[in-house]
Amino acid sequence: MQYYIDYQEKNQQDLKLLLDKIHKEYDKETLKQEKAKLDKIQEHHLLKYALLGGVTLCLLSAWFWIRRKKTKTQPSKGKIENTSLDLVLKDEEQEIEQKVQQENEKTTPIDYEAYAPINRKTVDYLLGKLLEFEQEKAFLASNTRLSTLAEDFNTNRKYLSKVIKVSRGNSFNDYLNALRLAYLEELLKTDKELKTKSIREICDLLGYASPESFHTLFREHFGCPPKEYMETPS
Repeated sequence: MQYYIDYQEKNQQDLKLLLDKIHKEYDKETLKQEKAKLDKIQEHHLLKYALLGGVTLCLLSAWFWIRRKKTKTQPSKGKIENTSLDLVLKDEEQEIEQKVQQENEKTTPIDYEAYAPINRKTVDYLLGKLLEFEQEKAFLASNTRLSTLAEDFNTNRKYLSKVIKVSRGNSFNDYLNALRLAYLEELLKTDKELKTKSIREICDLLGYASPESFHTLFREHFGCPPKEYMETPS
């Protein structure tokens, strides 16, 4: 009886060992299969990403090539703007030259040799710009300087100063003051209320920042101080 019991216990132990072994072997096989599946999935994804990356690279290369080609064949925005500006300036120069020619027909011919070394075309252009400057009464602007005016005329100070000296017979400052005082003289003849304004207001009207300098210029031009002139009956 004891032998049978021992035999049964031994069989149970062997069966347990066998079952454990079977489970272990099965788990190993399952893991191998699952690992194989994961490896295939990873290979599939890697292949897909590689193809996608290749297509993206090709598209980017094509885009850069097309853009570079367009850049070479099309003018830049800056070039277009410069071309447009040149055309505008050219039209403006032609219009000014026509005005100068019309004025020359009314007056004595221009002695271009007196403007040397400035060429004839530049002389006509600057004379036309001065004519516009006077007609539009731009001389009343308080910030009017030889340097700023030369910049507005697309020229240099030396050329503009010489054209003013030869054509108007004055330096720039004397030319500017003469324009302003002549304008004031005309206003005093037509605008009765002007005499009621303060010296500060008249200075602002004429573009003078300093009442003191205006007082001196006024006295030289009209022969008396501004206050005395304003108080004199018309």
